[in-house]
Amino acid sequence: MRRDVSGLFIAALLIGSAAFAQGGATGNWSGMYTFSVQVSGCQNKTYTSSGNISLTLLQTGTSLSGRVDLTNFLLFSSNCNPPSVELTRAIIGTISGSTIAWAVPNDSDVTQFSGSMTGNSITVQITDAGGGVGSVTLTRTAADPLALDLTGPWSGTYSFTDRCSNGATQSYSGPFTLGLSQSGAKAGGVVTMQNVPLYDQNCRKITSLNMAMAAAGTVSGSTFVGGVFDPSGSFEFPISAAIGNDSMNGTVSGASETATTGTFSLTRAGTNPPATDFSGSYDGSYLEVDNLSSICFNIGSLPFDGSASVTIVQAGSAIS
Repeated sequence: MRRDVSGLFIAALLIGSAAFAQGGATGNWSGMYTFSVQVSGCQNKTYTSSGNISLTLLQTGTSLSGRVDLTNFLLFSSNCNPPSVELTRAIIGTISGSTIAWAVPNDSDVTQFSGSMTGNSITVQITDAGGGVGSVTLTRTAADPLALDLTGPWSGTYSFTDRCSNGATQSYSGPFTLGLSQSGAKAGGVVTMQNVPLYDQNCRKITSLNMAMAAAGTVSGSTFVGGVFDPSGSFEFPISAAIGNDSMNGTVSGASETATTGTFSLTRAGTNPPATDFSGSYDGSYLEVDNLSSICFNIGSLPFDGSASVTIVQAGSAIS
């Protein structure tokens, strides 16, 4: 999970009161999509992808998290004959009234989905930095009957491996905790992991981090399926876990920016909902000062400010 450490800065956030909204987008959605893009490097040929799309959303305040799955998606690399693949991505977004939007963290194509939600229907348009355009229509599907409530704190260990773009790997393991709050078939909360490696573009380890990340997913019978992601966009992976009594055994596999795979094993420490005192969306302003003296002789520091919004997900003492 390569993270850019070149742009460190000092920032002061002046946060106002929390803004909350109904959890109206929470649910499983399915439908169809189409997407077209003209590629200048392929003699300006226009490529079109179309197929099924499924979406899992969890709404907290005005913020959205979850995952999207697309079939028959043309994935470009370095040639003009892209393969058709099934694409899975973690997503984050916002909803205000009937206006809904989401994006993929750390997406180099800056793919955006924006449109409207009415009742159990979503219609959005797709755009990206390469001039691609498309559309999506979705309908909310009924949740499967629940056999379990996963609300509460879970703790245990994990063992993961990342595969870098140059083929090298980073393997790591350590303590893993999961704080969940469940409503109906949807569950969300915070994952904490210790000993997560920070490495450069050549897959060389720089240091180890302790991370707190958002988690969201759905519960069906004795299975929990969802995604874990760092809202800054540096790390995300899909998870699937089987629950038996007070134990959870999970796997990590599927498409992600860091090609992460592995397993985790957790035990429930209680059934009380974790504290969520600070969860919500906050609007306010920020002031930032960047020290540019090392790269620009005419400027010692560069101040700038503006509006800011922060979304917090809390589970117990862990915050993402």
